[in-house]
Amino acid sequence: KVLILMTAVVVGITCFSVLQSYNGWDTVYYIGNMESALETNRFFFYDGFAGTKLEFLNLHEALSMFYVHFIVMGRIFHVNARIMGFYGMRALCVLLAAMIVYCFGRRLFRGDEKKAAYLVMAWLTFGFLEMVLHATSFFMFVRGYEAKGFAANVVIPAVLYDSLGLIQD
Repeated sequence: KVLILMTAVVVGITCFSVLQSYNGWDTVYYIGNMESALETNRFFFYDGFAGTKLEFLNLHEALSMFYVHFIVMGRIFHVNARIMGFYGMRALCVLLAAMIVYCFGRRLFRGDEKKAAYLVMAWLTFGFLEMVLHATSFFMFVRGYEAKGFAANVVIPAVLYDSLGLIQD
């Protein structure tokens, strides 16, 4: 029953995240860059704001390669980059983060699934209640399509989880 409740909480929070309508300048820039790359088959060739040809390669964006996931997922599933970035990547960020916290809980509580499920629900609840502009939960729930959201909520916890496993082994 606890696992079913945890699944319902994760699905509910994921739906909340997907339904957010945050449209900042960075939203237009990141998703606009990926849309232009998908339409033109050229990465980082056109400006996401204006649609004009760039005079230089923006290494800050090009070397991260995070936003190329929009393109790959869009190509695989035949989905527009705006839809994949704005909705799909947000959902993926929440789901992956919840999975990592669940794995953390299983390792922390020596395989006890109920305690791990309670940890996930508590973490999501506190994140939901703590959602202020620059909190990691804000980046997960609202701006999960950005590399910052994935780094703070998926990559860093995954590295910590692996480090904990290495220490325990």
